[in-house]
Amino acid sequence: MRTMQPRAANKISATTRALRRLAGMIAFLLSVSSAVAQNLHGPTAIRKNGDNLVVTWTGTGTMQVSPSLAGPWQDILEARSPFGAPLTDGQKFFRVISRWNKRAKLIEANSEMGVAELNGKVYVIGELIYVAGGRPPRGSDFAVYNAANNTWQTLPNLPSQRNHLAACAIGGKIYVTGGRLQAGFTSAMTSILEVFDPATSQWTTRAAMPTMRGGINGIAANGRFLVFGGEGPNGVFDEMEMYVPEQDRWYQLESLPIAVHGVTGSAFVNGWIHLPGGGTATGGSSGSTLHQIFWVEGINP
Repeated sequence: MRTMQPRAANKISATTRALRRLAGMIAFLLSVSSAVAQNLHGPTAIRKNGDNLVVTWTGTGTMQVSPSLAGPWQDILEARSPFGAPLTDGQKFFRVISRWNKRAKLIEANSEMGVAELNGKVYVIGELIYVAGGRPPRGSDFAVYNAANNTWQTLPNLPSQRNHLAACAIGGKIYVTGGRLQAGFTSAMTSILEVFDPATSQWTTRAAMPTMRGGINGIAANGRFLVFGGEGPNGVFDEMEMYVPEQDRWYQLESLPIAVHGVTGSAFVNGWIHLPGGGTATGGSSGSTLHQIFWVEGINP
């Protein structure tokens, strides 16, 4: 009988370990409060496959992981369904949220407006200084307006001439990416990212945006450059991509619920990026009353 005790103990220990791995590892939230983010993803499932946990879902969404239900929750950037994670003895919680939401629509349909500000100065890059856009030969224009003395100053040309681009100011520098090279949405496009340093009055080239597109818009939020939407010869883009300056790297985020272009009137307020209006079809005659918003807080690559 004594020889059976170790076997019984081993059996109990193995069972306990298995239960710990399952109970401690598998916890999944199927919905998220609208105060944090709207849950737009489709049916979600979680299962054990050998030594791995497999999470599947449909629709748009961002995978998150946390050591407890109370958080903190961390995005697993670029996670795709099915998502696999090795089983461990440690406790982990998973959920799929959507960072997109909607608010009251615009009174009138609108699109195409925007500006970038740095230290009290308004930088106008390429087509953004013109209502009709920076079509050649104005695609390389680069100037700064000083609000203190109400004067404009011409600066070194934008190295890669373009129009319908995205621009923002981060850490004392101006970031310019994407756009199209000629007139019209059927024009050739670019994904080049160029950065202007007012301290040296020089341009440098950084990592190119993953998705080449024109008719785009972007905004700075928490030290990141977020670029969304756009249009090209094949239609309207729903891509949302984020550039991290200190890593010189782009990340792909959740796609826009409704693809748009020309949303130059975006704003970053209390953790949300607001995207009012925008065109839903190629060309300049499809302005909308949309008001899409994107939750930025918690994105820590």
